[in-house]
Amino acid sequence: MARTKMTVRKVVNSQQDAQKRVTVKLTFARMTVPRKAGGRAHHHHDSLEAVSPLTTPPSSPVPGGNFLMEEVLIDSQEAAEHCRVSYTHNHSTLLQPVQKGVPEKYKEAVLEDGVVFCYPGCHKLEDRATGSSGKRVFRPYWGFMTQNQNREQVPILLTNPHIQTHYGMSSHSEVNDDPLAIIHLYLASMDPCGSPPRLVYESFRSYFHPNDLLFFELKFDAGTSTKEANHLSKMASLVERLWCTESAHVLLFITTHSEEVRGNLFMGHCDHGGGPVADEVTKFFKTILCGGITPFLCGGMVVLLTCSWVVQFEGSFMSLQTVLTRLPICNCIAFVMLRFQTPLANIFLLSLFRSRIIQSINFPDSFPHALEQDSELGAHTDIMHFYFDRSSPPNISMTCDKYVWWNANMRPYGHNLPLLCPMCTSIRPWAKIANEGPNSWNMQCSNSDCGLNADGSQLQPRAKLSGEKPANVTFVMPTNKRTNGWFSVRVADVQKPLA
Repeated sequence: MARTKMTVRKVVNSQQDAQKRVTVKLTFARMTVPRKAGGRAHHHHDSLEAVSPLTTPPSSPVPGGNFLMEEVLIDSQEAAEHCRVSYTHNHSTLLQPVQKGVPEKYKEAVLEDGVVFCYPGCHKLEDRATGSSGKRVFRPYWGFMTQNQNREQVPILLTNPHIQTHYGMSSHSEVNDDPLAIIHLYLASMDPCGSPPRLVYESFRSYFHPNDLLFFELKFDAGTSTKEANHLSKMASLVERLWCTESAHVLLFITTHSEEVRGNLFMGHCDHGGGPVADEVTKFFKTILCGGITPFLCGGMVVLLTCSWVVQFEGSFMSLQTVLTRLPICNCIAFVMLRFQTPLANIFLLSLFRSRIIQSINFPDSFPHALEQDSELGAHTDIMHFYFDRSSPPNISMTCDKYVWWNANMRPYGHNLPLLCPMCTSIRPWAKIANEGPNSWNMQCSNSDCGLNADGSQLQPRAKLSGEKPANVTFVMPTNKRTNGWFSVRVADVQKPLA
């Protein structure tokens, strides 16, 4: 873990310092009554740094108290470990790392038992958790809190802390470096160069100790019985190596082709140039994921790098859901493009896994952020996300959300507009989208001569396109003043016992 420090300074209320301009990390005024500090900081991936210029100290001291200027150094790695405990005990545990950073005379003058310090990032998370229907509430931030006689959290400061923030990439931050195994299984005859698993591995190397980041890349060809036996032997060797290590996370990539008639997946090639061999989804996963690798996928993620035929056909899509439910994974990602180009998903997948694995941000928050980082992926493919909830065995809950890229001028609600007007054949003549009702939309040709005769008389009405709005749409980002973005549609929601 990297270590980072946070600086907190108090302001001196004296005439000699009244004209000084002081730049501080976090400033606030407080009466000097005996107090001690505690707190929590479990959201350790927040890289926000607070800087506040204070031009004039308070004009007059509070009766019965003085103002001190001291520097408090908070070791956030040590604080984070302690705060994970105190946060689960209703903030009743004191934050010992904060107390250790306070100078002796500061401890005696200002701090007392029962006071907790809430970091801004934690306060923001509580705002989100307190809200309903996914909406955040906005509560004032006080920093130091204590409990009154009714056991309610109340501030101890006389005024709110004054914080002016600026954003930047932190050179000292805490990251999750739990052991990770990246496994890439790819079809023979496919070139893995420049593929997402290699990019993720190279990018993650700087975050891990050499023995804590494992990368296995295995070419598979199970087109014949002999080749299938050879693949089983290779997978058994891979599993033996996994047994010798301890990986907290497993990230599995499968790269193959899908067949255009039934959505089957290609497993290999026949002997003597007999051509490729494809089989239905259940047989494919049973053959490829062999050798006892299934237990290592517990809680892991699977990325299916193949064309969309496997999710286009109802039979193969249902088989895929069944197979994924039987695997002990939590998440799976598939792409919805008939001629899917794997390198175009590099930026999205790298951003997604960096947020989810390195920064430990939960998957629902990581996914929209990663989509916004790649402006080109949406123009190429839609994305399917499978999520599995195994918290109530033997029942399993599976949801599948389809993420669709929209553009107000070219792809309203995910519908591709024709390049030419079908009446006047003008190129991209469509005006702004208009709502025809609560469930439909329309766009009219903006060419004033559309539908007119050569003499200018009206031949027929100007060309118009219309379509239905998809039901139960959830926009990933707010649509106000936005001309493009992503929305999601729930395509599957299944609860069933594990067979």
